[in-house]
Amino acid sequence: MNILVIGASGLVGGNIYSHLKKNENLNVLGTYNSFEIKDLVQLDSEISLDKWSHQIISFKCDVVIFCAGLTNVEKCEIDEELSYRRNIISFENTLLFSKKQKARFVYISTDYVFDGENGPY
Repeated sequence: MNILVIGASGLVGGNIYSHLKKNENLNVLGTYNSFEIKDLVQLDSEISLDKWSHQIISFKCDVVIFCAGLTNVEKCEIDEELSYRRNIISFENTLLFSKKQKARFVYISTDYVFDGENGPY
């Protein structure tokens, strides 16, 4: 089974990637955006699919796990455009990629949920 972990350089994605890599029956490919990590492939998932690296495009995924995004809550509030690109556009592009690959799509988000006034819940 081929599994692509988008955001494998982050806390959640890194742990998922490391856990899956231990299973020799799985072929796992992980990505990073700006913080280079050995053995991961660079991907800016905000860009259109036709500009994604050949290594990712040619990786026939059975499952795509999306756990990328802008996690700094204060930065998201200050820079709404960046937040939108990192948390919406990259999600949409990855979902489209998953559909084109006919792969199952798993979305893992944060547990830091709030309404802007109270929280986190």
